[in-house]
Amino acid sequence: RLVQQLLIMQQQIPQIGPVLRKLEEVDALLPSAPEKAADCPLTKDLQLKNVSFRYPGTPDGRPDALRGLDLRIPRGSMVGFVGLSGAGKSTVVALLTGLFPPTSGKILVDGRPMDNALRAGWIRRIGYVPQSPFLLNASIAENIAFSHWGTTVDRARVQQCCRMAAMDFVDDLEQGLDTVIGERGVRLSGGQIQRVAIARALYHDPQFILFDEATSALDGAAEQAIQQTIDSLRSRMTLVVVAHRLSTVQACDTVYWIDEGEVRMAGTPESVLPAYEAYLAAKNGACGEGTVPPEAQGA
Repeated sequence: RLVQQLLIMQQQIPQIGPVLRKLEEVDALLPSAPEKAADCPLTKDLQLKNVSFRYPGTPDGRPDALRGLDLRIPRGSMVGFVGLSGAGKSTVVALLTGLFPPTSGKILVDGRPMDNALRAGWIRRIGYVPQSPFLLNASIAENIAFSHWGTTVDRARVQQCCRMAAMDFVDDLEQGLDTVIGERGVRLSGGQIQRVAIARALYHDPQFILFDEATSALDGAAEQAIQQTIDSLRSRMTLVVVAHRLSTVQACDTVYWIDEGEVRMAGTPESVLPAYEAYLAAKNGACGEGTVPPEAQGA
């Protein structure tokens, strides 16, 4: 059995190697001592100025993943991003979170260029809610406090995050916050899993929360409930919402339509979403009758 496992490990090295190298790159951006990281409060706005990004190893002749992006996210606002799959929304997310530096152009936090020291401080102030959050086979409290794994769980902070994330279902559980939820949260519904993910993002008191397709896998009722939770947070922090369902971004202050790596249109939901819906309808018509692209579902 030992020989078999060694062979399996050797077979996986080509796939694991790039992941380990990326982890080393990210680790290099985070100073070993917290005091070396520049504090990075967001008091005015986050800006991308003429930003382009090209993934390493992209063949010559292929366009950059993002080209000439100019966008602004004011402090305390709620900003949405829409676009077809492959348009570049995920790459925008990676830039906003500081995981990728731009190939060209500048990312500015309150007018300060995001260098390595500033990026480390910025990452500490971000909360992230993905489409499919990974929950551990541990208690609800431990899952919420995941960002501080290995330290004593601050139960008062956990309870505060539960209230902010509207986790009313915890009161109905026999063991409350100590309920073990199973691998990937199999004992919870989809909407409950997303609420745990929101509470987890809130635990370290972020100033900027990014919802990356956080409602796309939910049914209508669960999506509406999570949307109400997102709306309730806008008075406390800056929110960025990346969505396929247009209903998710209707309450945003500003919506950016990303198309083939560029900002095709930006403005209020009332101005951008009708144009985007018309584009989806025309694209649907070109694809054939009866086909509804996922971007148009829930619009």
